[in-house]
Amino acid sequence: MLCMVAFPVGAADKDKKSDGKKKEKAEQKAPTKIQLTADGDNYLQDGLAYAEKNVELLYGTTSIYCDRMQFDTNTGWVLAEGNVRIYTAAKAATPAGSQQFTTDTTMYAGPKIHYNVKTSEMDMENIGMANYPAFFRSGTVKSSGEAGKLKYTAGNNVFTTENLQDPGFKIKARVIEYDSEDHRYVMRDVTFVAGTVPFFWIPTMVYNPGGPDTPIQFTPGYSSEWGAFLLMAYGFELNKKVHMKVHLDLRSARGVAGGADLRWIYGKRKVPGSPEGEYGQGVAKAYVAQDTDTSKGSSEGEEDTTRYRFEVKQRAFLNSQKDIYANLDFNKLSDRSFERDFFEDDYRKEKQPDNFFELVKYNENFTLSLLARQQINDFFETVEREPELTLDMKRQRVFPTAALEYQGQTSFVNLERRFDDDRWTEEPKYARLSKSELARWDQNGTRLEFDDFSRGELFRNDPSRYGRDYAASRFDTFHELSLPKQYFGWLNVTPRAGWRGTYYSDSWGDEDYMSGTYPRTDGLGSGGEIFRSVFNTGVEFSFKMHRVYDKHDEKWGIDGIRHVIEPFVNLSYIPNPTESPTSIMQFDGRLRNSTRLQPLTFPQYNSIDSIDNQAIARVGFRQKWQTKRDGSNWDLLEWATYMDVDAETQYYGNNSTSNLYNEVEFNPVRWMSLRSYASTDLHGGGFSEYNNSIDWQVAKHLNIEVGNRYINSADGIYENSNQFYLGSLWRINHNWSFGTRHVYEAEDSALESQRYTLYRDFTSWRMAMSGEIRDNKSKSDEYIVFVSFTLKAAPQVAVPIGFRPGDSSPIGFGD
Repeated sequence: MLCMVAFPVGAADKDKKSDGKKKEKAEQKAPTKIQLTADGDNYLQDGLAYAEKNVELLYGTTSIYCDRMQFDTNTGWVLAEGNVRIYTAAKAATPAGSQQFTTDTTMYAGPKIHYNVKTSEMDMENIGMANYPAFFRSGTVKSSGEAGKLKYTAGNNVFTTENLQDPGFKIKARVIEYDSEDHRYVMRDVTFVAGTVPFFWIPTMVYNPGGPDTPIQFTPGYSSEWGAFLLMAYGFELNKKVHMKVHLDLRSARGVAGGADLRWIYGKRKVPGSPEGEYGQGVAKAYVAQDTDTSKGSSEGEEDTTRYRFEVKQRAFLNSQKDIYANLDFNKLSDRSFERDFFEDDYRKEKQPDNFFELVKYNENFTLSLLARQQINDFFETVEREPELTLDMKRQRVFPTAALEYQGQTSFVNLERRFDDDRWTEEPKYARLSKSELARWDQNGTRLEFDDFSRGELFRNDPSRYGRDYAASRFDTFHELSLPKQYFGWLNVTPRAGWRGTYYSDSWGDEDYMSGTYPRTDGLGSGGEIFRSVFNTGVEFSFKMHRVYDKHDEKWGIDGIRHVIEPFVNLSYIPNPTESPTSIMQFDGRLRNSTRLQPLTFPQYNSIDSIDNQAIARVGFRQKWQTKRDGSNWDLLEWATYMDVDAETQYYGNNSTSNLYNEVEFNPVRWMSLRSYASTDLHGGGFSEYNNSIDWQVAKHLNIEVGNRYINSADGIYENSNQFYLGSLWRINHNWSFGTRHVYEAEDSALESQRYTLYRDFTSWRMAMSGEIRDNKSKSDEYIVFVSFTLKAAPQVAVPIGFRPGDSSPIGFGD
């Protein structure tokens, strides 16, 4: 038996190095251990090793097994013959018998392989390769380029994601080029084969393991809004930093549509397969539909049959430190219903696409930004910023040795609130609040006095209170000092005090508020320029307590229990500002548009124009119940309870307290989780909201998710809803599964959505055949039938045939 251990020459020669080179030496790589063993004849002479019979070579992260081997220890070249297997892994190779193939490992196998363990150069014939989730068989493989930037070229290849001798689905490519630096495969002269039958050919295909782009897409199906449809896309690289995908979509009820997507990166990819570049990335999309029937779907009433979307999104770092970057978001739509009709997933995520350009300078202590926003689509209301310059000073110590901290924000902006054109079809329903009368009118024209509603509700961002577009320049500066400190070793106290000054070039005057009188046609108010000064003070208290219980239950995985509880109080006091919000043009006024509590502190509370006096205490507690599992903490229960106490009873419907909020997450075992969010009206006349869900693996082959979303609004601000949903997935056997999804609205006794999906397993692929029925309220019901294919080994990598990627599972209701 031969056993050889070698280290790089000079690696241990420390004493002869000068002090000036100590840092350089410390950064050198650790010496590489070499171990060569064999059961048969072997020898080592002049750095050349020969071994045969059960040969094993371990070199750093590489291990080689074969029948015969020649190894040049000086150059690193290995000639291995007879049942050769080579493993290259992210971690160092282990002794014989413990080598495992993992997702971090690349394996080569063949009768004869010429491989360099130092540089990874290679020259092989008739080999197989596995790099999960991809498996290859190649006639020849050769490397080129310098170490660290090698490129590999393989000829006569078969590519598959099935680890089988005879895969059911495979791709044949005359040439495959692999770039080790970018971890990407470029396939040329590509034929797709199902079983033994070739069914599709393309000249070039790029495969990025873990990447987001799908090279080929076919989506057949039927929808009552689209009719029979076939959505097709083909993606290809213009170069290794620019990817293009062209679309051609056929809809029997809506006509022909198509377009192109362009994706690019700046610099190298952050990680192999990532859509993000070292210095930024961007995407540009263009899509045009010749809509032959605009009476269908949400586009009813649209006159122009040519409908379109143009989109550009980009982030680019402008220097090597990456502390200066630019963001661009541009979206031009033909009409407000376009995305709802043709890109429903995008519409659900963002119903009103933004348009802005932002230049940012980032520092650990501050952020300086320049923001420009425009109303590109006149059917969406927009607050234009032309532009806005903002300096954000992060919370930081004033003196290195003192606990006193400072934070601040200063901005200057030219603002214009531009309403959507559609709202001019009728007169506004409300007159604006008068500074002198403090009155408004309801929808029937009945005058309501100030005491009939809370001040917080007055300044909701309600466009019906305003007449025409209006504009003003605003300079705002905010400065705050705080002093965090711990008393008695357990009580955390953080007092704060700040001042905000805001200048407006224009404001509302008395004549702007009179019944039947609207802002002048030039968009100016009658109040002229004003300056508002406002002080803010507050203090936060919190502390933690915990107790450990010696409870153990192997069945439920309980290895001791620790209970941690953290009570907290946040007091906020703002005296009357020098100018009332009723005098200020509302650009950022967004009070009470959410069912959640507003932030109490600046600058987290960013509704600058709505600032008014307040005296509020936010009180509550957070708690955790934990145990030990697999050597680490496991959170069994997380529970937060909190509410606001309003000393001046002006923000919560003339009540002294807000709703009571509870947020609970319970994970007793890995196969069950419960989540609950509750907002309870304690006084009546407001709203209550409850969102609850259970995700439960009932049995090995059955998963269900049950949930309820409930909101009841006595004041009519929010639409009442009592929605139940149920999702299930039943694994019938190894090949077949069946999933369902139902959404039921109890408020109007309507089964809003029902989906049924039959899954078929094809080893490495999963096919889903789905049917969905939607109740569209006043419009006719919508029916959808579609087929999707998903790569099981890496579903995020490719969905060659699919509809609404990511939404084919019956489990999950995040919308």
